Amino acid sequence: MGLFNIGGEGQLIWGALAAAVAGRALDLPAPLLVPAALIAAAVAGAAWGFIPGVLKMYRGVHEVISTILLNWIAIHLVHGWLVAGPLAARGSGSSVSMAGTDPIRAAAWLPRPIPGSRLDLGLPVALACAAAVWFLLTRMWLGFEWRAVGAGAVAAQASGIATRLRVCQAMALSGALSGLAGGLLVLGTEHRYPGVFRTGYGFDGIAVALIGGATAPGVVAAGFVFGAVRAGATRLQLVGIHPSFAELIQGIAVLLVAAPRLFAPLLIRLRALSRAPGAPP
Repeated sequence: MGLFNIGGEGQLIWGALAAAVAGRALDLPAPLLVPAALIAAAVAGAAWGFIPGVLKMYRGVHEVISTILLNWIAIHLVHGWLVAGPLAARGSGSSVSMAGTDPIRAAAWLPRPIPGSRLDLGLPVALACAAAVWFLLTRMWLGFEWRAVGAGAVAAQASGIATRLRVCQAMALSGALSGLAGGLLVLGTEHRYPGVFRTGYGFDGIAVALIGGATAPGVVAAGFVFGAVRAGATRLQLVGIHPSFAELIQGIAVLLVAAPRLFAPLLIRLRALSRAPGAPP
């Protein structure tokens, strides 16, 4: 839709917190508790993503500015107040303090099909979400209207498409996916909202979307590459390579993808000037 959601990190944080609270508070069997916690994560992320959509369409606030600012609001609200205050772990009578929230119930843990591995059902859930987004954008009338708004909002509105509603829907869905990612982290690996939860996955998602060409299949492929590089960064330390080398690889990849888009208009202008009458040979 021509929108730039830079607020994935804040939406992921709210989703992770919602999953941690739901996974602790709800006393349900595993087949119900896991979906309930993930739905809570998606709803929390969607609500935080819906705000910049409303600000853009009704107050003219650019989504890049509002989502960047909302990132810091989420970080300070969650880390500086909720996790350290009202939602802080109360412990179980032991003298050992616990950073973050109380652990979620064991029934809320994501199953791990491979014993001894950190791989859990979060991967197939993420792939299913990517497939659902692809189907929505390419095979449904709602996705067609979203793409029409992105191609030309004025023309789409003249055709009878509710552009304001569609923009808000798209931002909410983007936030829901980010929140769901946070929920998968909590249910799959953390099993609580930790005291320090600066993963950076929300910011990585921007680079992944750029390299993936803003398409679902491309994002999946780019996500696997970034995941492999990020996971391998810790192994590189064993052979004396600094882990920041992985960030260097990611930065170069983004630069190579963005460079043609940045320099193509300049080259077109230079060619036009060289062909102009009176231009030097």
